[in-house]
Amino acid sequence: MSLIIVLQIRAADAHEFVDVLRHARISSVQFRRLDAMLADALSPFISDLFPADAEIVDDGNRRMRISWRAPVEGRPNRRATPIAIHFEVDLVDAIRAATDFEREHTIGPRFRGFLRQAISDYDPSAGVEQAFVVVADMGAVGG
Repeated sequence: MSLIIVLQIRAADAHEFVDVLRHARISSVQFRRLDAMLADALSPFISDLFPADAEIVDDGNRRMRISWRAPVEGRPNRRATPIAIHFEVDLVDAIRAATDFEREHTIGPRFRGFLRQAISDYDPSAGVEQAFVVVADMGAVGG
C-alpha cells in the first residue's frame, strides 16, 4: 500500500521533517524541490524558441538550463553554448502560487516574450564553455 502526501516546507525545516519521519518509521520518502517545477511549468511556452532536440531542465536552486547538440565538421557531438536562466525568489513564488489558468494565459506567454528578448544577443555557436546567463525577476512576467 502506498500513500502519497504532498507538503510544502521550507528547506531549513526539511532536515527536522526527515527526522520526524524516521522516528515514525516511515522508510520511503522522496523529495522534489519546489523550484524543480520551473521547466515543467515554462517549457510549453519556450520550447519552440530552440531546436527540437533542446533539453530544458531544472538545475535546482532556482535555475533552469537549456542546451542542445550543435554538431560541426569534425565535432559531431559538439553542443551549443548553454543558456542558464536564474530565477529570483519572488518569480519562483509567483509561478508556484499561480493557478493553471494564470500560468497558461499570463505567466507563460509573458515569460516567453521576456526570454525571446533576453536571448536576442545569444550566439549558440560562440564556442564558449560558460552558459549565456539570463536573470528573470517579476519584471519577466509583468509583475
